[in-house]
Amino acid sequence: MLENVSKTKFRSGEQLRSQVEVVHSSLKLLGKRKNPPMNNGDDGFTLVTRKTRSQKKVRLPLASNSSDKKNLVIAEVSRDLAIKQVQKSRSEIEASEFFKQALCSLQEGLESSKNGSVKHFLCYGLGCFSSCPIARHQLGFLLALKGHLAPLSVLLYDPLFTPLERSLLIDEFGLSLIGTNEEGKRPVAKEGCTLVFAPHCPKQLTNNLLWANWHPELLGRCLLLANSFNSVANNPASQPETAEYLLRIHEHTCEVGLKNSFRLYDVFNDLAFHSFDTEKISQDFWINHPEPIYPEDDTGQVIRNGQQS
Repeated sequence: MLENVSKTKFRSGEQLRSQVEVVHSSLKLLGKRKNPPMNNGDDGFTLVTRKTRSQKKVRLPLASNSSDKKNLVIAEVSRDLAIKQVQKSRSEIEASEFFKQALCSLQEGLESSKNGSVKHFLCYGLGCFSSCPIARHQLGFLLALKGHLAPLSVLLYDPLFTPLERSLLIDEFGLSLIGTNEEGKRPVAKEGCTLVFAPHCPKQLTNNLLWANWHPELLGRCLLLANSFNSVANNPASQPETAEYLLRIHEHTCEVGLKNSFRLYDVFNDLAFHSFDTEKISQDFWINHPEPIYPEDDTGQVIRNGQQS
């Protein structure tokens, strides 16, 4: 009987161990289902858990976002700085004796051309005013004139304007831009006087402007603030083929010099207001006016297709 009891206990022990192993196996299986193996990234994604949070950080393009934010901050600073610098230039010019003298010279030019007031502005060749002090002061002068004369329109063109500068001219200063490089070949407005501001531009651009307005009524409504015609005409190096119309109209031009009393000499040197006494010119004078063609080796010419020398 004792032997039977021992066998029974042994069998009961074996059964208990078997049951424990079954339970243990079940627990392992359950653990595997609750925590499936991590994907190694074959499908392009990585499972992120608390233990693998660092992997999520690695996958985020933090460097790119930081760079974008940095560039955005730099752009905002550059924009604000450019606005403040132009506003400072305008304020300085408006308060200067130079500006008072310029208004007197402008009025004298209007009286010579028998135009009552300026109705439109057309500006060429300002340059990169966000980086060049000369260009910035010239823009400040233009804005000061705009504030004083209140023209109906202000058009500008320079192929060197940066995207930031184009945005500032339109959005901050209320100006309009010419969309393509017309090489200065733009007729003035049909009504009212147009002040054309072309500071230190090549004579070929001025020559193109004169050709585009080679009519007594058009030139009669034009007041041109540009390099002195007298200086060009009296320069032995001036070639007729590069300044044909400038030289032809010179003897019928009333030139009023812009007194260069500004503290920075290179900003407004050798500029003058030019008006044209077209009423006394015979009709035959205007007949022959072929479009200007410049020598290819003339490095001072207006470069085509949006470029500039």
